[in-house]
This record gives sequence, C-alpha cells and structure tokens, in this order.
Amino acid sequence: MAPSFRRLLLVAALLLVPAQRSIAAVKTDLVELRNGDRITCEIRKLERGKLTVKTDGIGTVAIEWDDVQYLASTTSYDIELRSGERLFGSLERGNAGSMVVIDPSGRRPVQP
Repeated sequence: MAPSFRRLLLVAALLLVPAQRSIAAVKTDLVELRNGDRITCEIRKLERGKLTVKTDGIGTVAIEWDDVQYLASTTSYDIELRSGERLFGSLERGNAGSMVVIDPSGRRPVQP
C-alpha cells in the first residue's frame, strides 16, 4: 500500500488544503489547545486563521488558530509556502502557535 499524503498550501496567512483523501481516513492527527484540551482528529485545512479538523465523535470543527497550542501529524504533506518553496514531510509540534515540517533535509519551522 502506497504511503498516504496530503497536500497543504501555505499561502497568505497560511492555507492548508488536503489533496486526495480516502473517504474513511484514519484520524491520528493531534491538536492541543491552549486550555490543555487535546483533540485526536484528521487535519483538514488551515485558512484565514481557522484550523478545520474532522473528528469521529463531534464531526467537523473549526478552531481559531490563536487557540491552538500545538499540532502534530505523522501523515506526509506536500506543502507550498507563499514564497513558492515546496516542502514534503510530516508535521510536529513547534513553539506555541507554530509547527515544524520534518522532511529529508531535517526540521523546518513554519510560522503562520
């Protein structure tokens, strides 16, 4: 089975757009909110300051980016920065409100 990947597009204020997805994608991404709550989900997109995630229990939820402490995903993403530079890798916790893309060249912090 080929590894799954999602396409993320970081444009303007950071835009994450998933590419092709299976209908029943596994929800193994983690979002931790500033209040300490953790959500196991499928990251769908980050656009205009709202992170949209899909969960099994509560459906699709939009979270204000300022309320996100960390996020993590082991799924590989094709990421295009607003500069046009492209990265391919998984997501990991960064400093509060940020994320790190892990690609073959190493760890790359990405700020929204």
